[in-house]
Amino acid sequence: MMPADLAVVEHEAEKPVVRGLKILLIEDSPSDALLIQEELKDAGRESFEIVRVELITQGLNRLLQETFDVVLLDLFLPDSQGLQSFVQVHTQSPDVPIVVLSGMNDESLALDTVKQGAQDYLVKGQVHGTVLWHAIRYAIERNQINQMKGNLISFVTHELRAPLGVIQGYAELLSSLSFEEVKSAGSEHINTILQYVHRLTALVRAFSDITKIESGHRIELIREHVDVRALVSEAVNAERMIARN
Repeated sequence: MMPADLAVVEHEAEKPVVRGLKILLIEDSPSDALLIQEELKDAGRESFEIVRVELITQGLNRLLQETFDVVLLDLFLPDSQGLQSFVQVHTQSPDVPIVVLSGMNDESLALDTVKQGAQDYLVKGQVHGTVLWHAIRYAIERNQINQMKGNLISFVTHELRAPLGVIQGYAELLSSLSFEEVKSAGSEHINTILQYVHRLTALVRAFSDITKIESGHRIELIREHVDVRALVSEAVNAERMIARN
């Protein structure tokens, strides 16, 4: 039985904060801006907040001050025209997906904009709320996948340098030894080289994850305990012989 002087206090589980999409709309036409907002409301997919500015310079300032999930961009504005409008926004905030909403049905401009990194190019008056909403969601998803892929490539590239350096160092060390020295101590160096070749092979296999990410698969992260002392000792031993020579 529970002692009488003990009380059980039940805490209400904290509800997760549900935040709608935050959209930066760079559009100088009040009527077009109102129509875009109403179209998204009618689509009724999820909650959202639109921050509207009329100039590229204003948009760039807001991107410096706040975090947005996506940018809806008109290319022809009072302070910037055409492709240059997109380039300015994308250059400053390359990690924010941009969907272009243009009044010009110009295939050449559309292709140039997409080549520069736009997630989509839509012509005003030719898309309704559902299409626009899908374009926004797809843009965000594609952008997240591209970021994951870029992070993975950076990580693997960085990790390749260390074993390559050890292999190169030991290979150069072996090449500088006499035949007798190689016979007496070379096997240990060769084993170290083989160990790091195996590590390189494992890292190269990691590149297959890029294909999985592009196919929409989620990468499972496996957490496990690691003996940090053993890792440090291994790294030091790998470099010690090279440093000594």
